[in-house]
Amino acid sequence: MHPILTEIPRFILFGHAFGPLPIFMYGVMLSFAFLFSIALTSWEARKVGITVDEVLDLAIYVIILAIVMSRVGYILTNWSDYHGDPAAMMKIYEGGLSFHGGVVGGVLAGLWFCKRRNIIVWRLGDAVAPALALGLAIGRIGCFLNACCYGRPTHSHVGVVFPALHDGIPRHPTQLYDLAFNLTIMALLIGPLKRFKRKDGDLMAFWLILSGITRFIMEQYRRGETAIVWYWGFTMGQWLCMAMILGGILLYSLKWKKQAEVPDEA
Repeated sequence: MHPILTEIPRFILFGHAFGPLPIFMYGVMLSFAFLFSIALTSWEARKVGITVDEVLDLAIYVIILAIVMSRVGYILTNWSDYHGDPAAMMKIYEGGLSFHGGVVGGVLAGLWFCKRRNIIVWRLGDAVAPALALGLAIGRIGCFLNACCYGRPTHSHVGVVFPALHDGIPRHPTQLYDLAFNLTIMALLIGPLKRFKRKDGDLMAFWLILSGITRFIMEQYRRGETAIVWYWGFTMGQWLCMAMILGGILLYSLKWKKQAEVPDEA
């Protein structure tokens, strides 16, 4: 694993010494995730009559709220690691973001933005859906390099030893599983699944269903608080995934009045 990309050498600024300052791969990949997601969203948004400027404005709010909520979600579900150590809560560069918390943050930012700009929320959702999968995929590369979000011990040939744990035990590389799942979901959303779209919001519904299913499967191999069994043999993460799946099915089954046609692209 390579948690640190490089270091900025020690330097003097206004009479004070700073550094050396490490540049963490987790932060680098998180930045790439947002940049590529914004680019893909802009490409898809143009097809449904949403301007690139609107996407860029939205991105500011989504980035802030998604990171905040994903961090809050991670801390709450791993409270034993942070209780009594407030400073550790701020060390986001060390990894530790909640998938479900990030989804909540992004949804809240999107709903607020659409209401403010008078944008049809489900139309925007369809443009964002493939980018969500892409961003999550890139982010998981950062998780793998940072050696966080790893899975349960395994003796199978897929096991990976994470040196940072100092135990030599092979574990499921759940970060790479999630990377593969999300790249597949993105490919489906920008390709074959568009043929099954009947109304605005259907691509977002497909994302909820597919992400819920794949994450439900992956929870079988994960460690952490979300992997603790809650009720009827299902973990916290799996219950949240089932809520996503049901939400996606409900969204796809809903019907509403025909909305204004999208103008043809120039």
